Amino acid sequence: MNWIKSKWNQIEAEPKTVRKFGFILAGILFVLGAIALFRGHQQYWIEWPLGVIIWALALAAGAPLKYLYRAWMLAAEGISWVLLRLILGIFYYFILSPVGLMMRVFRKDLLDQKIERRAPSYWKKRTGPSAREQYERLF
Repeated sequence: MNWIKSKWNQIEAEPKTVRKFGFILAGILFVLGAIALFRGHQQYWIEWPLGVIIWALALAAGAPLKYLYRAWMLAAEGISWVLLRLILGIFYYFILSPVGLMMRVFRKDLLDQKIERRAPSYWKKRTGPSAREQYERLF
């Protein structure tokens, strides 16, 4: 519970940011209400009055929207925490691990890290001429 309180207090709810959030949320509610109206779903009438209330709160002081903004950001942070770990886990286990296993099976060494005990040096000789113009335009 203390974690939630500390995260709640860390979320900066500046009036300009909260006002923008209110306008965006009201706009989304208006669009959802318009889509429902044009599709003929009269049971979704709540979007319009709720959008008007949020729009009016955003125009006025916006103080009540501060709590909604903080709750929204807290929920978004939790969702992003879960999705980040899920996406990175899927990427690692389904993309990087099979590629690494296939490279080991086929003995592919892309970084040229194999150790040659009898090699006098690991220095790679440069092939081709090195012109001064090559360093002036690296792209």
